[in-house]
Amino acid sequence: MPKKSILIILLTIFLTGCIYQKPMETKELTIKGQVIKVEVAKTDGQMSKGLSGRDSLCDNCGMLFEYEDYRIRSFWMKGMNFPLDIIWLRNNKVVGFQANVPILDEEGEIYRMKSEQEVNRVLEVKAGFIEASGLKIGDNLEGLD
Repeated sequence: MPKKSILIILLTIFLTGCIYQKPMETKELTIKGQVIKVEVAKTDGQMSKGLSGRDSLCDNCGMLFEYEDYRIRSFWMKGMNFPLDIIWLRNNKVVGFQANVPILDEEGEIYRMKSEQEVNRVLEVKAGFIEASGLKIGDNLEGLD
């Protein structure tokens, strides 16, 4: 087989491996009696992408970001097409939240936010979930390991 053909085959295999991303783990969580179907973002690539680029999110869907450590977490709305509710979690306990997070701030810049406490999980859900569920600080999220 000519060297050029081998190089093309190897390059194709390499690029395919770079493009392929393992599907995200999914979980069903319960908070305030409401079941939420979430995709779990654990890798840097999954966390960077988050929900950006999507057109919408179903009423009982979300994305859970799981970290190995506890830190003040910063999030932004880059690439988002709809507002979100952000729920800051320490293990399975709600320690803070931001409801109806807009895509852009008052100056027209991408909206940025951060947790007030160190957290190891962040849950993004469709805007309006916090108000509809009556979520409060101290509530527990069921279905986490």
